[in-house]
Formats: sequence, structure tokens, C-alpha cells
Amino acid sequence: MAAVMGRVQVGMERFGESATIPNNPKARLMYYVDCLCSVLDLSSIDDISRLRNYKNYWLSDDMTAKLIALCLVLSPDKLEGKCIFQDDDMCPDTANEFYKLSAVTSTLAVSDSVVIGGKRTRVQKIMCYEMRWLQSNYLTPLEELMRQMRPPSPPPRPSSPGCNIL
Repeated sequence: MAAVMGRVQVGMERFGESATIPNNPKARLMYYVDCLCSVLDLSSIDDISRLRNYKNYWLSDDMTAKLIALCLVLSPDKLEGKCIFQDDDMCPDTANEFYKLSAVTSTLAVSDSVVIGGKRTRVQKIMCYEMRWLQSNYLTPLEELMRQMRPPSPPPRPSSPGCNIL
């Protein structure tokens, strides 16, 4: 079943509050996860409360790897048009806005559930965002953390002018 959302805000019920996110890639990805927890029931995911606590963004390497894996599963590509929508008009005051589904009215289809990691998850609310929000809180920090977590390349082996023994 799907609900439908319009660009006209008459009758729409926004919710949420402004947040200050530390300028740290882990904190920004954790904020992204926290936002998705506002629209999806992700309570069955192990360590979800820790992975969404962006104000306390220190994570071990194992938890950082888990955060990256979770963000890849929760990719905007998979959720766009189902529970998140890139729509600048729906974000009049901030770079992202949350809406209760009961208040939603006509034009963009909203799914009542999505499949995440092989499990059907109920869409509780929706989030609209501007592209700058996605860039700042998902794309750039994910790229940076993945680069940091990549093992360093081995140093190049020096080539010696000596002889080779076969």
C-alpha cells in the first residue's frame, strides 16, 4: 500500500527539531542514521542506539566498520521515493524536514514499508531533504570514512639494479 505526498504544505504536519551536528564524518553519518530512525523502525538492528548517538561519536574501528556497513544498507538510492525525498520545496526552513504520514496528501508516492537487509521495515514517517544535506551528512562523510578505514597500501618495493637469481 502507498500513501501519496503533495508539494502543497496545506494540511501537512511537520515534526522534529533543529540539531547541531559535530563537524566529524562519524558524527554526520550517525546523524544520518538517527534521521532514518525517525522515519523507519530500525530498532531490531544490533547497536542501533549507539550508531545513532551522533553527539557521542567516538567509535572503535569495529563499530565504525559497522556504521559504514549500515549506511551502505541504508543508502539513499534504496530509500529515495519510499521514505525519503529530495525536494527543496518541502524544506522551507532547513536542509531536511520530517513529516508525519497521517498529514501527507498528493503527488509523490510513499511506500508503507521498505526492505532493509532482507527484512520488511515499516515506514512510520517521511523525510524530505535538500541535496546539500545529503552531501554533508551522507556522501562526503561516507567517502571520507571509507578512505580512512581502507588499509594502507604497501610501500613500493625498490627495484634493485642487482642481478636476479633464477
